[in-house]
Amino acid sequence: MSTFHAYNQWLVLGAVVLHVLAIAVYWKALRTNLAKTMITGTMDAGADSVAPRARSSWLALLLLLGSAAAVYALVIAWPAAK
Repeated sequence: MSTFHAYNQWLVLGAVVLHVLAIAVYWKALRTNLAKTMITGTMDAGADSVAPRARSSWLALLLLLGSAAAVYALVIAWPAAK
């Protein structure tokens, strides 16, 4: 299991670096302050933007159940089988 954690450590670090680079690119190239947007959770979209269409709550429930099943399989069922 320690090898699994070591790989995941590098994956998380890579994701953090990628996000920081994306924020820098958006700031320099597009003049968009994504750091503020990530902290507050809101962004001024402009007057001509259209609100996104909401998806079904059933789809969200299905994704939640699928994710929970995957976590259960990885954490409880799979290690016990070894």
